[in-house]
Amino acid sequence: MKQAANRRTVPLLPIWPFNYQHPTSPHAFKLTQLNHVNLKCAIGNLARDSLSFNIKPGLGKRNEIATQGYANEVQNCLYNFKMMDEFFQSSKFRLHRNKPPKPPFTASYLEYRVRNERQGGYARLLLLREIAEKLHLECGNTPKKDTDFESELTALCSLAVETGRISKIFEPGPLEENEASEGLYIAAVYRNALHIIMGEVSKHQGHCHSNYLFGSVNRTFSKYGSEEAFTLVQPRLYNVIWQAAQFGRIEMVRFLFKKRQQWRFDELTHCDNRSKLLDRVICTPSVEIWEYSMEWRRKYPHLFEDRKDCSLRKAAQLGWIDMVRHLLQLGANTELYQDDGGTCENALYFACVDGCEEIVQLLLDHSADTKGMMAVAARHGHQRIVQMLIAYGADTEKAISEAAAGGHIAIVRTLLDHGVSIHEVSSQAFVSVIELEHTALLGLLIERAGGWDPKTHQECLEVAKKEGLVSMEMLLNEYGDM
Repeated sequence: MKQAANRRTVPLLPIWPFNYQHPTSPHAFKLTQLNHVNLKCAIGNLARDSLSFNIKPGLGKRNEIATQGYANEVQNCLYNFKMMDEFFQSSKFRLHRNKPPKPPFTASYLEYRVRNERQGGYARLLLLREIAEKLHLECGNTPKKDTDFESELTALCSLAVETGRISKIFEPGPLEENEASEGLYIAAVYRNALHIIMGEVSKHQGHCHSNYLFGSVNRTFSKYGSEEAFTLVQPRLYNVIWQAAQFGRIEMVRFLFKKRQQWRFDELTHCDNRSKLLDRVICTPSVEIWEYSMEWRRKYPHLFEDRKDCSLRKAAQLGWIDMVRHLLQLGANTELYQDDGGTCENALYFACVDGCEEIVQLLLDHSADTKGMMAVAARHGHQRIVQMLIAYGADTEKAISEAAAGGHIAIVRTLLDHGVSIHEVSSQAFVSVIELEHTALLGLLIERAGGWDPKTHQECLEVAKKEGLVSMEMLLNEYGDM
């Protein structure tokens, strides 16, 4: 009965673009590579499209079959029949920015599964619910209302999605040794449940490094921990200072620096951990933390190099607008490159990948080199940035092929209207359009070209036949060797 009381109706899924990554990514969903897992994702996406009127021109007749009632039933099926479990089990999500992003409904799905998991089911889903119940019952001196249990569970699911190992959470099998106690400990740090921390800290001090549910205790403390919790947890000072700086927590950084009476930076060598600490603390979105760190660094100029240029590239990569603006005002060099596997990546490159228009504008205003950046922005589907780069006279080399290969019809049209030749679209880009089943984009390309190369037509036709893309095969036959 208690489990039934905790059941919640299936929430409306937010919009999740089907190709939410560049199609060349091994993690991208493609309509031409449907299996029994991502077919369910495609159906759910189709249902959401019908609800939001966000009809995708490339899907053709598939949009017409979605009705309001059908959409609701699809969403109920996704949640009630656990249809996303296998997807999450097989997906290797990581915290690193360049790894595949989690679908935006991940926390909602996880919360629903936790609420409704039966005894004997997935151990970590049951553990999540158990931890939420303990926080609900034991936090404070008076009983809490049911709504507080819901808020605890929602918060813990959000933390699990943010820092946990999703593939492990949906993995069958028993818990590892001490995993339940470690999970409760990290959750208590997250929720600042001091009395639970007191009861658990002796078991884990110096031993609880990481947990499948909630990740690292140091990271959790650095982002969410309180000064009171620090006294109990006693995390590794070096680790939590630079991580707190990365999360922009100026008061926590000041507090942690003051925990040691004498840092004795005058005794440092370049290999000393304290030297590395002051290098890492300046990797922060907070201008206040940057300046606070620089106060320490200015006292020992013989030990520390000027890090403005490297910091600018990192700030652009992580989308830290205020820090980018501050570093540019300090005179940071926009053209510091990092050679990553043959690709030269400067601050503008990262901003074009991420799609942060404000950072792109700041860098352009400071005369950043735009060579190759149009293709980068087009590849990642950032139409507004493409328009900004056009206004600044950036070169368009490979941009239209990248846009076509990604199915970004608006960018293709923008580039064509700007005067980019349709003949710059590579044959491989045409093949990608076929694989995406983007009928509208294919029509646009052929219309603007006034026909196409017979060899490219034959290659596309072979791909359509091989992949069983009947609609594209019919369209290709209709156009013929124009």
